[in-house]
Amino acid sequence: MPTPSFSYPAFKGHFGVARRDITPSLGIYSRNWGAAKSDVATAIHRPLTLTCLAIQANDGSGPMAILSLDLGWFRSAEEEKLLIKAVRDAGIAEGRYVMALTHTHAGPVFCPGDAGKPGGEWIHRYLQSLTHNIREAIAEALGNLQPGLLEAATGSCHLATNRDFPDPERNGERLLVGWNPEIEADSTLLIARISNDNGACLATLVNYACHPTILAWDNETISPYFVGAMREIPRWLARR
Repeated sequence: MPTPSFSYPAFKGHFGVARRDITPSLGIYSRNWGAAKSDVATAIHRPLTLTCLAIQANDGSGPMAILSLDLGWFRSAEEEKLLIKAVRDAGIAEGRYVMALTHTHAGPVFCPGDAGKPGGEWIHRYLQSLTHNIREAIAEALGNLQPGLLEAATGSCHLATNRDFPDPERNGERLLVGWNPEIEADSTLLIARISNDNGACLATLVNYACHPTILAWDNETISPYFVGAMREIPRWLARR
């Protein structure tokens, strides 16, 4: 991947970052594929995390927050409302936060409606832990606010491929989960860097459209997929 050039308009403000481990207990209901061979997680591939970036503009307005959670998706309004309430309870007003789920297919199910499924007895406790970690992470990030500069850049990454392969035995009338070389995936990579007054990096934001499904339906581990490996790259580079 070419080195991106940070040439976009920058934003000055105050920034704070906090992270929490949100890896669930083994045995929790984690069926995220229709063709899954197991209902519960039996091992940890990589830990799941919750990251909070707090932002305070210099115009006197209230704080903002971006929360990224290594979770799949909301299956009902109930769990969504619980997590949003935790954000609001932590002092972030409506319309001033983004809660982004990385859409891992190897994460726990956290919908209360699935409590009766195998491993569903862990869901209520896990939801309590999630709301607690959201409140704590926001409070810590707000407490760590310091002057900084946000700069953004775009690049290109060719990790993603189109996975909707027309079934040749059905004349393309149905799609199989497989690489379709006829359709090019979106390679757009958006990167933002936040640095303090000394130029040290406080945080990195990455936006990339790639469906985290590579471990597939027979996976029984908890994993953030490529998102977890991507987070390790800045630490690896720092050691070089």
